[in-house]
Amino acid sequence: MNKRGISAIVATVLIILITVAGVAIVWTAIIPMVQQNLAFSGLEGRVSIVSSGGYTSYDADKKLAMVQVKRDVDDEVIESIKIIFSVNGSSFSSLVPAPDSGLSKVYTFNLSEYGEPGSVSVAPIFVVGNTEKEGSVTSKIDIVEGVILDVADVVYEVGSNYQTIKESCLEILNTGSSIGDGVYDILIGEETVSVYCDMTTDGGGWMMLMKATGSDDTFEYNKNYWTTNNTLNADDLTLDNTNAKYKPFNSLEITQLRATWPSINHIMYANLSTPQTALTRFQTEEDLGNVWTQFDTTNFPFQNGYQKYGFNLHCSTNTPVRWGWEWNNEAICSSNDASAGIGMNYVSGNRAASMGGRVTCCSSLPNGPYPYSVRIWGR
Repeated sequence: MNKRGISAIVATVLIILITVAGVAIVWTAIIPMVQQNLAFSGLEGRVSIVSSGGYTSYDADKKLAMVQVKRDVDDEVIESIKIIFSVNGSSFSSLVPAPDSGLSKVYTFNLSEYGEPGSVSVAPIFVVGNTEKEGSVTSKIDIVEGVILDVADVVYEVGSNYQTIKESCLEILNTGSSIGDGVYDILIGEETVSVYCDMTTDGGGWMMLMKATGSDDTFEYNKNYWTTNNTLNADDLTLDNTNAKYKPFNSLEITQLRATWPSINHIMYANLSTPQTALTRFQTEEDLGNVWTQFDTTNFPFQNGYQKYGFNLHCSTNTPVRWGWEWNNEAICSSNDASAGIGMNYVSGNRAASMGGRVTCCSSLPNGPYPYSVRIWGR
């Protein structure tokens, strides 16, 4: 066989190999596409705009639009929805968390930079594994003018993506998803939990973990709220003077604590040595050093003998405190007369305060309870 014949055979083999390789490459690209289409082809899920009842309307004075979206019962594959406004012939949209399966949800949007919307539509966003796909867009529904009496805690900005649920208020802030103080959804494990976020004070990103009136024994030192994975009034996400303990107190690791005392305009801070939950932090004793840096000498009682500031102090059965101060006019702690801070031992009479201060002898303030409401924050 001559060289020309050998060359022809080699060329033919090369062509075959190239063809096979090309087919393999094409199928490598096609197969995932086919699999993806098959994965999405069987999905069922429908969302729609609810036009009755007045929940889909535009307030021209406030420049806010409310949109009520209904989600049919489905296989929990819709994590978010796209809400699309038509304004003077142009379309503007936002991705927001979807209503729960089988339920409706009202969304409030700020349209101050866009003008009055003529209509609105919605599309589901399906998620399978790590892949998402936009479903069919509904027909446009005309938006009527109305008056929004109660503005929602969360007002969405048109053009923003609120699709991905963050794991803390601080992450929401750091990723540019904050729309100010108010209620947000965060992800704890695989559960979506609503929390109140302070996005504007002390750098923002603070999540409310607990709030207390201080004038009853709900959160006194010995209550199991400090040691047990439980909650209280977890749906009360207001700043009202009420008692509540929230799921992030138990489950979310933080590195900073803050306590705000609204009635006396006082704030306490603590940096935690390691990331940990508030539930863990308040069960472990720790001396926080200088007793005066976080103290309010006007509203909290103190004494000039034994003095200690820290977490979970319990040298004396008279004056244990989860976060705060133990005091005595003597140099020993076994006979303490005063305490101040969060989670004190509540006893009727001069010690009838679980948050604030209480004193029975020889203090900077007259004997008695000094209950103050408090909110505990973490980030």
